[in-house]
Amino acid sequence: MQPGGLHRTTTAKDQVFGRIEAVEKDLDLLLTKHVSPEHGPQPLVRIWGFTAGYSRDFALLPGLDTRVGADVTMYAFPSSLDPVYGSTPVSVHGFLRFRWGRHDMHGMDAGSMHHMH
Repeated sequence: MQPGGLHRTTTAKDQVFGRIEAVEKDLDLLLTKHVSPEHGPQPLVRIWGFTAGYSRDFALLPGLDTRVGADVTMYAFPSSLDPVYGSTPVSVHGFLRFRWGRHDMHGMDAGSMHHMH
């Protein structure tokens, strides 16, 4: 399954974003953290990730685009993985991005759905 995302610019400096992902992983690998020595197909489980975040541009130096942001991701998976990952795993990320040069977003439809690869 391909991940998908939603990106919305609320002002010229503020952005709200989201992402939904679904992957299939080897159940034994997730439970034991080891690759099973058995040959043949292994049982797969689907893991879902739901991310929401916010970021904001700010001026630091001329010619340097600077953005700070954070996101939170919640996961959904079969209850058989609860002993390893807990019943409600959440991850939180903060970031600081620097880009040199001018990176205008004019002409882009900031409220549209974007497909991410």
